[in-house]
Amino acid sequence: MFSDRLSSAAHMANKVWFADVEQNLYLSTNGGVTWALGQIAVGSTGDFSAINSIHFTDEENGWFCTKASLYYSEDGGNNWYYKTTLPDNSLRRICFFNNEGWVMGEKIIYYSSDGSNSWQAQLQVDGEEKLVSISFVNRSNGWALSESGNVYRYGIE
Repeated sequence: MFSDRLSSAAHMANKVWFADVEQNLYLSTNGGVTWALGQIAVGSTGDFSAINSIHFTDEENGWFCTKASLYYSEDGGNNWYYKTTLPDNSLRRICFFNNEGWVMGEKIIYYSSDGSNSWQAQLQVDGEEKLVSISFVNRSNGWALSESGNVYRYGIE
């Protein structure tokens, strides 16, 4: 059933979600005993390439990013809908706390304070440096890592 090229995973209580680079989203509501495929809304626009990152804030509300677009689910990952496309064409990671979210590209991190309705650039790196990961403990304490070994403490005060 599963592709051999998985790209991202998320879990919350007994629910588990993961994505593969072939644009499939898998959902288990019983801790991985059985699996179903999530559905991307017919007529969704935006860039629908490989799914790079998936994140849930609770058992119902989740987001995923492709290299340029964001999609969301309000029903636990059963159905997904296009939300927006950002100017960066290298989105890699997405993270949310309640209604606040961050999306990381190779050279930029975007922030949304309104559930992904609007985004603004917050952190940009220069030259050959590329961001590879973001992680947050809470909205005020996060870190961004770069390929060259730099660590950026990050968050909203």
